[in-house]
Amino acid sequence: LLLDLSYERNLRILYESTSSCASMRDAVLLLRVWLHQRRLSEGCGGFSGFIVSMLIAYLIRVRKVNPMMSSYQIFRVVLQFLIDSDWSKNGIFFNDDDDDDRSRSPSPDEFRQNFDVVFVDSSGLLNLCASMTRDNYLNVRHEAQLALRLLDDIAINAFDALFLTPVHFAVKFDQLFL
Repeated sequence: LLLDLSYERNLRILYESTSSCASMRDAVLLLRVWLHQRRLSEGCGGFSGFIVSMLIAYLIRVRKVNPMMSSYQIFRVVLQFLIDSDWSKNGIFFNDDDDDDRSRSPSPDEFRQNFDVVFVDSSGLLNLCASMTRDNYLNVRHEAQLALRLLDDIAINAFDALFLTPVHFAVKFDQLFL
């Protein structure tokens, strides 16, 4: 219910972000394809396109993404941010400077105690990663590390490996425990 109530506010933030950063849309598309090829966006608790969009809006807000960056540069910044930050320990909080009523919002410690992965939207009430498990999040971080290594290796065509080649579960893991 809270997610449904917060859509208008979050969509307004996304609209403002895409208006100020023209290449954000293409960066979101790159990230969504990358996540899809690795099956990281599937199912309940997946790293959805909405989370990716809100993450880029957050990075614009905290000035880690410059509106003049290309979609490729934003893609790299997002991967690096995923590697460097730990949402399962510290979380990230999309503070809205316009919101005067923060007294009703749960504290960061309350979010960390109740959720495996924390990415709180601008209302201060909704954890966008509430359904994400720590293992799913750590898998996204691991894939981000692999992706950056591929991008830094000049001997490999990273575009094909990252965006055109699906990573099947059976190829990625050699054993499955039921």
